[in-house]
Amino acid sequence: MNFKDWTDKARSLESELASTSSIERKPLTTALSRLHLLACEAPIAVLSAYERIQEAPLRRLVAARMEWIVRGDHRWTPDSDAAAVWMMALAVQIRAVDDLLYTTAPTDFGDPDSGLDDWRCPVTGMIVVPRPRNLPPSRLDGRPYLKRGTLRHRLLPREVGGLDVLPLRVDLRASGEKNGLAASLFSNLRLTTRQTREGNFIAESVSFDDIEATLDVQIDQSMQHGCAGVVWPELTIDPAIRSRICGMLKERTIVKEDEFPLHWLVAGSWHELTDRGFANRATVLDGYGRVLHRFDKVIAARDEDGRLEDIVPGEYIPVLITETKLIGLAICRDFCDRASQTSPYLALPVDLFVVPSMGEASTMTAHLNVAAEVQAKTGALAFVVQQTDTRQATERELGFVLPMPPSPSYVASNSLKVKNKWIFIPD
Repeated sequence: MNFKDWTDKARSLESELASTSSIERKPLTTALSRLHLLACEAPIAVLSAYERIQEAPLRRLVAARMEWIVRGDHRWTPDSDAAAVWMMALAVQIRAVDDLLYTTAPTDFGDPDSGLDDWRCPVTGMIVVPRPRNLPPSRLDGRPYLKRGTLRHRLLPREVGGLDVLPLRVDLRASGEKNGLAASLFSNLRLTTRQTREGNFIAESVSFDDIEATLDVQIDQSMQHGCAGVVWPELTIDPAIRSRICGMLKERTIVKEDEFPLHWLVAGSWHELTDRGFANRATVLDGYGRVLHRFDKVIAARDEDGRLEDIVPGEYIPVLITETKLIGLAICRDFCDRASQTSPYLALPVDLFVVPSMGEASTMTAHLNVAAEVQAKTGALAFVVQQTDTRQATERELGFVLPMPPSPSYVASNSLKVKNKWIFIPD
């Protein structure tokens, strides 16, 4: 879209939103969603001008703009051909609507009784999620639009890259405050596969040393450290092992009556038969061992013999909405750089991506590349727990863990090798 087409679209949108109520939630939600999409569609010259906007003058203009909107005046498009002027005008309008929605029609981020329908835009289908806390003003100057365009809300798109975005609310009111994540891996992991008629492969069985004791220690240490989340790698947790994990969690939280259970656990993944065929399916549990959600890998991987996973592709990207974070979920190759297409995760405004994975150093390098891109564009961090099976591992290597680094572009994959079965990552 060239500059003229975009400004024409902006003026048309301005006219459509002229009747927006200044104090009602749904009209403000619609206005914020549509203005945000307009910003995301802006030509490069317009969007790049956002990084030159300083917070102090922006805040002053926003305060004045809010008064105009309350009086029913939604005009904001400038009489100018300058990209910087247009970006400032749009930035002010978005921030003003963002503030008005938060102050005149608030919803409690931490209260699951304020359901997703309260936050959903009826026109765009976007979920307008209130932030649990404001971004620190000292860190805003010079940042691009997707990192600071809205301070009070984040806008989850309905779909990215042809995949639906599925928001999942997680009720943590009984779980207590927790911080940090745990990576759980296995020693001497042996993954057995079978070849399908198409010449591809499906996982058939998995085993590793001291199954019961390893799982018990991993869960126990995670609870002792007050971890919010625990992640096991891809293709390491079959249904029988998952059932053991659920039983252990139930024993600790129900039988032993532990006061505060873990918030969530990603119990690896496994090739499971569905009504569409085999899927590489991951399971998300709560701290009581109950299934919160299951989701499927989108992009099949190749093994060392060049065979593809014989799986049907997943159709959506799940996003966990907790009291403090938005957490995007992916499985291994989904969160890898690919020459043929842009990663859909670049368009998701979440705090954290959690990725169970399996592979070697080159796989982790691909994860690092995507982690660097999403960090630069939206500020999201990435937590990847990657197992290496016995055909590729060494005595000093169980796998790799990407521990939410703030600057993944400066991290070497070989520095992420781990030899411990359980690792605590501070939040």
